[in-house]
Amino acid sequence: MNIPSCQHAIDLLLDYVSGELSGEHRAELELHLQQCACCHTYLETYRLTISMTRQLPQEAPLPPEFEARLLEMVRALQEEWER
Repeated sequence: MNIPSCQHAIDLLLDYVSGELSGEHRAELELHLQQCACCHTYLETYRLTISMTRQLPQEAPLPPEFEARLLEMVRALQEEWER
C-alpha cells in the first residue's frame, strides 16, 4: 500500500467525499488521514464547507464581504499546504 503525500491526499478529497474514489486509493487515503492530523482537520473543514454551502439559498448571490472572506481563507489554506 502506497500512502499518499499531504498534497496528493488533498487532491483526492473531492472524489473521497463524493464516494467516487476507488477502493485501493480510498484505503490509502484513509490510512493517511488516520496518521496525519493536519489532513484530517482539512477533511473535516472541507466537509463543513460543503455542508454550509448546501444550506445557502440557491438563487441569492453571496454577499460580497462573505465571498471576499471565503476566497481569502481558501487562498490562505492553499498557501499553507504548498509550504
